[in-house]
Amino acid sequence: MPENPPHPPDSSPAPSPEPSPLLHRLPESSSNRLRRLLGLETKPPKPPPGPPLGRVAGAAVKVLGSFFGAGFLPMAPGTWGSLAAFGLWLAGRDLAIRAGISGDLVDIYSFLAAVAFFAATLVLGRPAERAAGSYDPKWFVLDELGGTFLALYGLAGYNHTLSLLLASGAFLLFRVLDATKLGLIGWADRRMTGGLGILMDDLFAGAAANLIVRGAALLLIGQPPDAG
Repeated sequence: MPENPPHPPDSSPAPSPEPSPLLHRLPESSSNRLRRLLGLETKPPKPPPGPPLGRVAGAAVKVLGSFFGAGFLPMAPGTWGSLAAFGLWLAGRDLAIRAGISGDLVDIYSFLAAVAFFAATLVLGRPAERAAGSYDPKWFVLDELGGTFLALYGLAGYNHTLSLLLASGAFLLFRVLDATKLGLIGWADRRMTGGLGILMDDLFAGAAANLIVRGAALLLIGQPPDAG
């Protein structure tokens, strides 16, 4: 009998290995929660949930959230909001100088203003996102005002010229940190939504700018004369 011809080699691809059961050990919901906890989730690219605001409510949120239109000025709305806070701080400091009031009271004013603007951001942040149909709308600048006042805290007790120089440095450093979003600042901006997500990056940037400028002033100049 003739011999059977040899079978040609099997050219079909080898079956892919089964994924490790370790990858399926966690349920999907637990895995998602773990990813969010570790900061591995980003903001979804869709508008935030919730129906759009009515015409009157939306207009009111835009007026307040933009600090009476500062956020709608061209090119850099966040910088306009910060400039508004810087102007208010300068006005308060000059009034205190003319009235012979201690710089400590101006610093208290700065701190309370920062708290007030951050609280307003928490309250109005989500309605602003609903009014804009997007996360962290550019025209919403109350967070920038809060961050600027926080950056300026503790700088009013120096003499007039030195206080102005330090405040200008804190203002510029805050804007740089808020724009570049390094470290925790960028993490908060990418991972959080609503009022908390809007304010956290500015809170971190304002605190960092304040600590850097005040720390440098303390090392190079010493405590302000008004410090207790």
